[in-house]
Amino acid sequence: MLLNRLDPTPKILVAGFLLATSALSACATSESPTPPLSETVTQTLTSQVSPEQQPTTTVERPPDTGAAAPIAENPRDFSGLEEVDSQRFWGHEQGSFPGFRFQTPSGNIHCHVAEIPAACNVREHAPWPREDRLPDGLAHVTPTAVGWMGEMDLLGKPGTWLQQGTFPATGVGNVLEYGQKISMQRSINGQSSSISCASREVALTCMINNGEHGFTISRESYEAW
Repeated sequence: MLLNRLDPTPKILVAGFLLATSALSACATSESPTPPLSETVTQTLTSQVSPEQQPTTTVERPPDTGAAAPIAENPRDFSGLEEVDSQRFWGHEQGSFPGFRFQTPSGNIHCHVAEIPAACNVREHAPWPREDRLPDGLAHVTPTAVGWMGEMDLLGKPGTWLQQGTFPATGVGNVLEYGQKISMQRSINGQSSSISCASREVALTCMINNGEHGFTISRESYEAW
């Protein structure tokens, strides 16, 4: 009898509270943000592809042969270079061969153009071809000079030899700057002959008779024709 007389309101309040809590939980779950479709697809694909299967890009490089890079420009083409007065390089500073003397800005190449012989002395250089060696009696010694030694050689391909004595002269002569060229006239047995040289950073080139024969030299390169 006493229980029936109790007020049923607290039970009603508890039941209402539980219903409200369930409704709020359901709303919170339904209002959670849904990730975009593209993100879902990306995550799915990434999770299915292992690092070993990921695409890679390969860049192919030319093999390193250890050889010096070829000269891009034609060393026999003197066009576009500054012509300088050859008389600036005339002198009798050393030895019995008067003539034109000049050197490259690096000081590695010294050239001497006399009435008959004409040559350049190269202090440091890579090995030169054996077939271009002239009979100087010292074939076992590394040659240092390249050019034309005697009268018979002046009309053909230049050769190499070991500098002996005062020709070609070294340590004298004005500097032929990079980008400059010089043309020198000589008289050999009553015949006029010209020799031209061009100084570039990559190499020095000297030619006779408008390029019929000549040579291109540097520390790393050598060519004679």
